Amino acid sequence: MTLHYFTDPLCGWCYGFSSSMKQFYEAHKHELDLEIVCGGMVKGEHEKPIGDMAPYLKKAYKRVEETTGVQFGEAFLQTLDDGTTFYSSVPSSIAMVVFRSYQTGFDLEYLADLQKAIYYDGIDPADQSHFAKLAAEYGLDQGAFEANMQEDLYKQETYSDFSVTQQFKVGGYPTLILHARDEYFLLAKGYSKTDQLEKTYQSILHSIHS
Repeated sequence: MTLHYFTDPLCGWCYGFSSSMKQFYEAHKHELDLEIVCGGMVKGEHEKPIGDMAPYLKKAYKRVEETTGVQFGEAFLQTLDDGTTFYSSVPSSIAMVVFRSYQTGFDLEYLADLQKAIYYDGIDPADQSHFAKLAAEYGLDQGAFEANMQEDLYKQETYSDFSVTQQFKVGGYPTLILHARDEYFLLAKGYSKTDQLEKTYQSILHSIHS
């Protein structure tokens, strides 16, 4: 069975979902192949200075904190006040796709690192050198990783992820879709706690085997 995790490095709810997702996958990784798909939440005409979205983000991050228990850092909140940081999903999504290609088995951890770097440490979402530094913590060559982020191959694969997300008609993140026995089952749409994921998963398995 394959678990498709539709997410985005810039998704605040996915940042809050990291713990639940990791706990669930750790419990079932022996039976599930995980595929992280970057959705392209902020791309094209939606890419703009973060100040343009600051009023929305200042409200949204509080809801994420209250619901999930995750914390947004002062450094990120300062970027909302400064307003000049260019807000785009594309650079960090390319980093995720490059990391994925190494097949380290730590894709979820690296995704969480990307989200924490942006939403807690307040790094520029276009700072590819920082994304390469994060990859180096998993034993990857920092220079090679950063060079790969400039390659058309990985840029094309990133936009292919965006297209797959549209094909699945994913309307929000996080979204989990389970592929089993040539069928697709919606495991989660939006934030879920680990116990709810487990309950839904067991219900899907029951329907498959009944």
